[in-house]
Amino acid sequence: MKGLFPSLKGHAVVQSEQPLSVLRITLNGGHAASMPGNPNSLAMPSFGWKLWDGQIASVATYVSTAWATTRAQ
Repeated sequence: MKGLFPSLKGHAVVQSEQPLSVLRITLNGGHAASMPGNPNSLAMPSFGWKLWDGQIASVATYVSTAWATTRAQ
């Protein structure tokens, strides 16, 4: 499954000063695009229903610090 999902390392969403996209994906989940070579759309489940605010913040902080390379100034 290598290459199926984009790398988080250095990704613009992870490096953004605004955490909104990371929070939305964590809260609402996400789906990989369905393509002819990959007709099954894989998904990350939503966690908004299961985690409380502090846990969501911890996940977002971890993702943003673990995979960021440099922050845009």
